[in-house]
Amino acid sequence: MPAPHDPQLALSQLAYEQASAALVRQLDALNAFASRSAALFAAGVVSSSLFGGWVLTRVGSFGPLGWAAITALPVVLIASLRCASPLRRLEGAISAPILLEAAERDQRLMRAGAAHRAVAEHLAASYAKNEATVTRIASELRIALTFQGVAVVCWVADLLLRA
Repeated sequence: MPAPHDPQLALSQLAYEQASAALVRQLDALNAFASRSAALFAAGVVSSSLFGGWVLTRVGSFGPLGWAAITALPVVLIASLRCASPLRRLEGAISAPILLEAAERDQRLMRAGAAHRAVAEHLAASYAKNEATVTRIASELRIALTFQGVAVVCWVADLLLRA
């Protein structure tokens, strides 16, 4: 059994805690992206309905800018749905705490901190794999936001120019 103040054990535990905290922050970022994309999806639907209704009520038909706004809507909806998709899950440490508890109870650990070190390495590798997914989701959210802005500007311009 390792000594209570074994520096190797303390270092391994610290590595595990840092890797675990990084994955939690990554998951928080993904959840924030998902909630923003849901809000953006709703904004796309509401703004198209609202502005489209105003244009039809005041002018009676859509002009080129109105059709541009209508064309931008599917891009907004698809990009925001891809951000919120349940298929976009991070790899992580769901079973890591259970593994650590079992390893710490097991008296046959060969060296101090071996379990923490192994799990920390796994978590660090998961973080690295997840980074590309988080970056891609952020990019899709920027695309959705950009097209939503373009759609709103098109609706307003169509309304102002033709009313």
